[in-house]
Amino acid sequence: MAVNAEPGLCVVDAEGSMLRVNGAFSRLHGRSEAELTGRPVAVLLEGGDGLFSSGYADLLRGALGDRAELRFPYPGEPGRSVVASASVMSGMSGGRFTVSTVTVVDERAPITAVSGFIGVAPGFAVLATAADGVVGSDRRGLIDSFDAGAGRIFGYRAEEVMGANVTVLMPEAHAAQHDRYMAEARDRAWPAAGERRRKLFGRRKDGTSFPLLLLVRERQAPEPEGFVAVLFHDGDHEMNRPSLEQTSARLHDALGALQEGFLLCDARDRIVLANARMRTMFPGIADLIVPGRPFADLVRACAERGLYASHGQAPGLQRAREIEGWIAERQDRHQRRPNRFEMDISGGRRIEVRELDAAEGAGLTIYEDITERHGREQKLREREAELSAAQRIAQLGGWRYDHRTRLVFWSDEMFRLFGVEPEAFRLSPATIFACIHPEDREQVRRLLTARGRRTSVQEGEFRIIRSSGEERVLWVESQRECDEDGVEIGRFGVCQDITARKLDQQALIQAKEAAERANQSKSQFLANMSHELRTPLNAIIGFSEMMASEVLGVMGNARYREYAEAIFSSGRHLLDLINEVLDLAKIEAGHFELSDEWLVVNDAFEDAVRLVGPRAAEKGTVIARSASIAPHLRADRRAVRQMLLNLLSNAVKFTPAGGRITLGAHWDSAGLRLEVVDTGCGIPADRIAGLAQPFVQVDTAMNRRHTGTGIGLYLTRSLVELHGGRLTIKSRQGANTGTTVTLHFPSERLRFSP
Repeated sequence: MAVNAEPGLCVVDAEGSMLRVNGAFSRLHGRSEAELTGRPVAVLLEGGDGLFSSGYADLLRGALGDRAELRFPYPGEPGRSVVASASVMSGMSGGRFTVSTVTVVDERAPITAVSGFIGVAPGFAVLATAADGVVGSDRRGLIDSFDAGAGRIFGYRAEEVMGANVTVLMPEAHAAQHDRYMAEARDRAWPAAGERRRKLFGRRKDGTSFPLLLLVRERQAPEPEGFVAVLFHDGDHEMNRPSLEQTSARLHDALGALQEGFLLCDARDRIVLANARMRTMFPGIADLIVPGRPFADLVRACAERGLYASHGQAPGLQRAREIEGWIAERQDRHQRRPNRFEMDISGGRRIEVRELDAAEGAGLTIYEDITERHGREQKLREREAELSAAQRIAQLGGWRYDHRTRLVFWSDEMFRLFGVEPEAFRLSPATIFACIHPEDREQVRRLLTARGRRTSVQEGEFRIIRSSGEERVLWVESQRECDEDGVEIGRFGVCQDITARKLDQQALIQAKEAAERANQSKSQFLANMSHELRTPLNAIIGFSEMMASEVLGVMGNARYREYAEAIFSSGRHLLDLINEVLDLAKIEAGHFELSDEWLVVNDAFEDAVRLVGPRAAEKGTVIARSASIAPHLRADRRAVRQMLLNLLSNAVKFTPAGGRITLGAHWDSAGLRLEVVDTGCGIPADRIAGLAQPFVQVDTAMNRRHTGTGIGLYLTRSLVELHGGRLTIKSRQGANTGTTVTLHFPSERLRFSP
């Protein structure tokens, strides 16, 4: 068959208007491309020389069926005919188009039907719906894609309009109509074809207007939500429109630049078109990737040459059977288009295969090397498994709620926390709130609707009731999810089971309350016992003092007087101890009340030295004082005397013969400091912190060298703290190193006499 080197090609839309023609088609009809593009096919029959009949227009409109062919004698050239064929196809954006070829053939040569665009012009299926430009927008109408074709139409660069409202491309009147159109589009269901057709005016950057045809489609997942408009520059032929040949060349360049392998086969499953990436992706069969080669040959060659990782390992007959089985399976899948799957090939690579139906029974196969992506996904799955395990160990689950879709997402651990199975539990706010304890639902609702900064975290705890009736306590943390305008679009956060922690806290509280009750009972017991002991002790002390003083006469034996003095001394010592215990019990029970008055510090020093001085003199220890002009102190007189006596008694007890004890007073803006400094043996550094605790002494029970109960310092610390002050101890261990104990009183308790 002799075919013209350049067949005439024409694309007609569903309304019978010519969207595209090439130079060969226009020359065959004696009109320019500009005269034909955008005109109804009926103009081809006007003023002609009778070359075509009226059926020709029906053919071009697709009215003669999905695939049709007409032949007409070529005037003045016997033996030659004009063959016109047409194929009706669905466009890539959902529209309906008729693709026609018009070719002059030599009837004397063997005739093979010239039918369909694939055999004549490879890749024209993609060009059939090529438009002048494409503009995409989100649901608010903000432009998020703007191709080069749209730039040529409107005169803008993409960066000048990205993020602007699409109404910037329309005259003011059409912009207002578009806002209403978008609002209606969001409320109404889209047609089955997924596309709406609109005619309106566009506005260029220079302010001029022009007619425009739009095919608007709603974007679906995995595309971003929004709309895409395919633009046809309607009737503005002065534009420098690229020719079909230029567009075809650009198409082949684009296919060559694709990172995916591209393979187009005709209805007989023979290769029509393949890009260079196919050959680099499958170098082992590159010699077979040529037009006309059956697809089955590629499948067999891949298996026999060991291109697929699962083949070529088994020996002999087993390998042959394996190959044949794989070929049959691959061919069966290839015929059941559309489909999508992954396969491993030699070299440790993984390929994703997408097979689609094209017009006239043709098939399109796209191969993408996803080795790196598969590796990342595998690592991601491993990380997700590790995260899931960590969440399970920590009993920590993640969740998210989308306000727009009203969908709830839960991690696996969330289902375990609520004690439900993912397959049987329908995730929705209603079903989730049904699991929350009725008394806590309002609290959870307030927490999940609380406003605040975008990054602020709302937190709280609530109870759930599992289907088994078991009650658990969960801790929840929630954060707002906002769009770029700060509008809240969802919430996300975590939940953790804190039931065991709450039980432990409850047990600790109960134990603390029990200890406090026991301590209160102890203090009450000590107070009662102290009162019971003081009464007989006062009698013992009084009568022994009378006997030692021989008030009623001389005792017959001098030894009796010594005994009476011993009884008196022991009774006084025991009474001092009981008084300390009684004061301690009052303080711990909160019953000790201060009787504040203004005291002269020197008088308090003299009072304490008068009582302790004899004991110090017996040991040969000197007590010195230094507080000549100390301010007056507002305090409880008995408590101050008790504190000084306790500190001086300890100093005398631990200072060897010949040592020195100094009573000093220092003051500044922070307050008054009363110091007792001795030259005793000192205190180990690791024992100082515990000295002011009840019943604690420097020496252990095994080597104790001094008498006492160990409550003197604790009582002193408690008394000074009742005055708003504090007690400090500084000491070093060693011979004559000494210890300094300081009572700190706040400045508000001081007064300077005129």
